[in-house]
Amino acid sequence: MSTTSTTSPPGSAGWAVVGDQSFSLWRDTQAFFTSQIEAHGRIFLTRLLNAKTIVVCSANAGRQCLLGGAGAGDTQDTEDNDGCKEDDRDAADDTKSQQAHTSSSHAQQGSASSSLDHQHNATDNATDPHQHHKLKHKHGKHGKHGKHHKHQIHRKHHKHRQQQGRAHHQHHQHHQQQHEQQPTAAKLERQPAGCPAVLDRASAYRPFVEKVYGSQCMLLTPKSSAHPEIAALHRVFARPETCAENLALLEAWARQQVQQLSEAEAPFDLYQELKALCVAATLTLFLGLEDGERDLLHRATQLITTHWHGLTSLPIRLNLGFGKGSGLDQALDAKEELETIIKGRILRCKPVPHQQFLFHIVQACQSQGLDVTCRHLLLFISALIPKALASLLTSMVVELFTSHPDTLERARSDDQFLERFLTETERLHPPFLAARRTLPKDAVCNIGPYRVEGERVIMCIFSEMNKDPDVYKNPEAFDADRWLDASLPKPMTFGWGPDRCMGQPLARHLLLMFARQLLHHINRVDFEEPPSLSPKWLPVARPRSQINACFRK
Repeated sequence: MSTTSTTSPPGSAGWAVVGDQSFSLWRDTQAFFTSQIEAHGRIFLTRLLNAKTIVVCSANAGRQCLLGGAGAGDTQDTEDNDGCKEDDRDAADDTKSQQAHTSSSHAQQGSASSSLDHQHNATDNATDPHQHHKLKHKHGKHGKHGKHHKHQIHRKHHKHRQQQGRAHHQHHQHHQQQHEQQPTAAKLERQPAGCPAVLDRASAYRPFVEKVYGSQCMLLTPKSSAHPEIAALHRVFARPETCAENLALLEAWARQQVQQLSEAEAPFDLYQELKALCVAATLTLFLGLEDGERDLLHRATQLITTHWHGLTSLPIRLNLGFGKGSGLDQALDAKEELETIIKGRILRCKPVPHQQFLFHIVQACQSQGLDVTCRHLLLFISALIPKALASLLTSMVVELFTSHPDTLERARSDDQFLERFLTETERLHPPFLAARRTLPKDAVCNIGPYRVEGERVIMCIFSEMNKDPDVYKNPEAFDADRWLDASLPKPMTFGWGPDRCMGQPLARHLLLMFARQLLHHINRVDFEEPPSLSPKWLPVARPRSQINACFRK
């Protein structure tokens, strides 16, 4: 158990406005973090977006923040949520010593449980129907003594049942007390020492997403993983059978798209082409589109692009009647049209192959009503998801086709190696810069060895946490085989804990699907210039320099 720290994080927030470091972060993100880490360590104080900000580049402290802010005080275990079981498995991998302690505790509980079960069996035997039948024959079915003994048997049976109920209740209380005192690996992950459940996700993202996605966006739901409706969506995303038919159709479509790209003679912008593929894939999947609905696909693509630009523009509305208005105005108009399209798809969806996934999402959200279901789907089809997929897929293609020929052949022939290759791509090239949390004004918590007082923004930097040398050996090197070590903590590319991105399993499936098609149909990729994966980070990572390439069969 860690003790409460009295030391504040190093660094300085400076004066309001004049001390802000946002421009330095935007101008050269990697240089900013490198210089700050060298000066202060992997946890430091600065000022970003004019807010006092604690920047976390430590993997262990980052998990502490994301788990503490995800609802450590919840009574609902992630074990009760199928969609969060992957988090529990990751927690188990990262807390071996804690698991051993927990296993010992559970063994003691199991012994107590066995003892109680033995007592219950003895009680049940005493009131067994066969024993009861023998007693009836012994004392007679009729007569005063028989009736009196029958009442005695009933009273005895009732008394035993009461004792059995009390024993069960005592066992439950004992188990609950042990569970609270010596929590499971899942709870150990969700309740890290010194980091109470005071870090808030909703207030951290509200200024960026509320206007464009609405107040009912799941990103603005406090402790969202504890909500039954959100938990139902987690289960939909976690179960492959909910979209198996969609993915089979998408795989055939992806094969055609890759073949067309391999026939192109002129070089193309790799990131832009892959982004177009990912946009089409996500819209087809979440809206249940068919091949004959290309006009709708084209229009929806235009709308999500306009909608996204509103998210990244200045949050002001300005329309003088002479043009299209501000970026936010255009985004809100696009949002209105997108919601009309989405509601139409919801109302007409059926359990047919091309609408299978949409149908399961609608069923999971049925109790929330049409408007809330529409807002969830608006987030799912937003440009955020295909941009993230395209970012990872671009990095994966460059790493694969510029690697040693033996590595390429291993990826073609060994599917487990390909999965490890994707995990290493996620670690070294995450598409998102950071996860944000806020610490309320009057709250105090520990982050790593430091005490942090209220009214602070917490930024957990994925790229730096995934390269923490205290966790990953040779962190700058791309090494897919590092994941042969099952005890190595998974990268935090999709967040961490119960509120991590629910789309992670689906995203990995789509990325592996595209990668397999590329490996099957393409022998090499010719780049105009040696490709650089140095990214522009904001708002979603993409290559800083355009990567022009040709696919060759």
